[in-house]
Amino acid sequence: MTSSQLKYLNVIYMLSEKGSARITDISNYMGFSKVSACRAVEKLVTENLVYKDEKKRLFLTETGRERFIKYKKSAEFLAEKLVDMLGCSRGSAKTDALNMVCAMSETNLDKIFKLRGNAKEAE
Repeated sequence: MTSSQLKYLNVIYMLSEKGSARITDISNYMGFSKVSACRAVEKLVTENLVYKDEKKRLFLTETGRERFIKYKKSAEFLAEKLVDMLGCSRGSAKTDALNMVCAMSETNLDKIFKLRGNAKEAE
């Protein structure tokens, strides 16, 4: 998954939780053209991460929700470690962690996600 796709999933997740996520809502929120948002969303639909209902509202599929949560939680965990262990600023740590999880193989992402869960249980 690319960081751009993850950002779109995040916005769709956020907006759909508040009621409505349509192409117009997404493009307005992200500051992109409707054409750009439409292209990105269509790719997510093709990959079965997002679906449109009869009113053209967008929602994450079950697969989309699971992948989004795994990537988001893993990025949050890595960002926390970058801040705590390396003294990175929160902003740069968040950006770098997002890019890191998007560049990882699914195998290593799964390991980070599991490590995150084990770290939370140990607290």
